[in-house]
Amino acid sequence: MRKRLALLSAGALAALLMLVPLGAGARPAVPKAKAACVVVNGPAHFHLQVGYAPNGPGDCRQLP
Repeated sequence: MRKRLALLSAGALAALLMLVPLGAGARPAVPKAKAACVVVNGPAHFHLQVGYAPNGPGDCRQLP
């Protein structure tokens, strides 16, 4: 029983020690990029998106 408890506590300690360097090396939050895209709405529900929209096509400029 003591061996099992010692192994479990050593495993938990090792897992925590592996997480510490990951948290220390985390980069600060990068600001979100602006949407640089255009959505062209055509006939028969045809939609063409040109460009990049990090938050989806709702941020794009809509053209009829």
